Amino acid sequence: MAAIIRKFTQFRPKEIDSLWKKARRVVKHDGLHLLKAPRSTDIGRILMVIPKRVGNAPTRNKLRRQIRHIFYETQLFKGDADWIVIARPGAHEIPFATLQKLFAQAASSKVA
Repeated sequence: MAAIIRKFTQFRPKEIDSLWKKARRVVKHDGLHLLKAPRSTDIGRILMVIPKRVGNAPTRNKLRRQIRHIFYETQLFKGDADWIVIARPGAHEIPFATLQKLFAQAASSKVA
């Protein structure tokens, strides 16, 4: 299972550039922005941008784990989109239930 989850977050540098060009914001929250782009491989993937301003290392790692959990449990990798998650200061204060609602809201929106 860990090998499968690892595939969800692996990008090559050219793929990252292409993803940024195609991505469109679908959810804007005080501490989190969710962007979607058309899927470029056989599974949907997620790129997480969590800068040091968000908190210390354990805080950022917990946020990453929560986001990966939501992505895997709701099977967003089976969808038609690649995702970018941009965390802002205060993202670590967002309750897990709210994170789930934000991802559900983003999943129901169309890819540009």
